[in-house]
Amino acid sequence: MENTIPIEEVPEDIDSMATGTIMNPLKEDFVHAFKGKEVTLLAESESKPMPLPMAAHLAKHLAIKIVRDRHRAGIAKIRDDKKRDEESRKAIPNYKGQIFEEIKNILKPIENDLLERPDAMEILTR
Repeated sequence: MENTIPIEEVPEDIDSMATGTIMNPLKEDFVHAFKGKEVTLLAESESKPMPLPMAAHLAKHLAIKIVRDRHRAGIAKIRDDKKRDEESRKAIPNYKGQIFEEIKNILKPIENDLLERPDAMEILTR
């Protein structure tokens, strides 16, 4: 295959040698796997430092939970059953944008410009 690049030559999206901190703003612990191992972020915890790829992965999934929970809470407030059912079938408006905004609130790269990159939303929400 002439047009393929060996995997070792593909640039990493997130510097594996960088670190970042992540903070769980929820009132409950957040548990998610990274490379097959469960990681727990304690409820309303202080920022926890870790390798940036791990922090970014966990931040994405925590942000997804926050956005979905907020959306469900908004739907639950609708009193009319028909309207509530209609709204629950709709896509979350600006879903990736909302996720990215939450990621920016909970992830802090240390000495790394990941969140400032033009492709940051694409990298962190795929």
